[in-house]
Amino acid sequence: MVNREVVIGFYLEDYSYAELAELLGVPVSTIKGRLFKGRRQLRQALAAVANDVLKPDRRPRKERAMQSAELVEVKIDSVQSVLENSGHMVVVLRADATDHVLPIWIGNFEATAITQAIQGQPSARPMTHDLALRLLDALGAQVQRVVVNKLVESTFYAEITLAQGELRQTVDARPSDALALAVRTAAPIYMARAVLDQAAVPDDGSLAERLARQQQECAPGASGAPAASTP
Repeated sequence: MVNREVVIGFYLEDYSYAELAELLGVPVSTIKGRLFKGRRQLRQALAAVANDVLKPDRRPRKERAMQSAELVEVKIDSVQSVLENSGHMVVVLRADATDHVLPIWIGNFEATAITQAIQGQPSARPMTHDLALRLLDALGAQVQRVVVNKLVESTFYAEITLAQGELRQTVDARPSDALALAVRTAAPIYMARAVLDQAAVPDDGSLAERLARQQQECAPGASGAPAASTP
């Protein structure tokens, strides 16, 4: 129980060693010891889940794995609002040495998560993406890279590659969630060249107008907004 209190306080409530020591009335060295034991207990408790998630997937895949030559590294250029009170935001990705950008529609929550991480503004309480990373850290796993790998019927798809020692596992994700994790870990972001060729638009100053027109063509709050990140 005492180890649980320290783990929750440190990882989920963002208390420091000193603050926890004061709250629990024990020395800082005791807090560190309990945190060490708590992490070990958490790792043991979640080992089965981690092994299931991170174990190599040996099932035959319907789609072949993309080679590095088919991927283009991109950066987050900006996170923009389109129409006031529309409920939709756009994250704009840019590949180096190109005059094209790729906008992806995302929700306000995900936009806030990405923006806060880019600006280095910690939230008062850990957001969902922060919690996911802390759970990965407790399991000894890291985000290795993020890939926006598909565009199907105006919906983008992504995958996250996790590393745990020598083990690698790829999991499917929404691009908005994958990007929120990438900016928190400085993991590289890639895009399939075929997706970039299909969906990129010229960076000629008309992006805002283009996005506003797309938004107006969709019903308010519709999940079918062009180039959305959420299936």
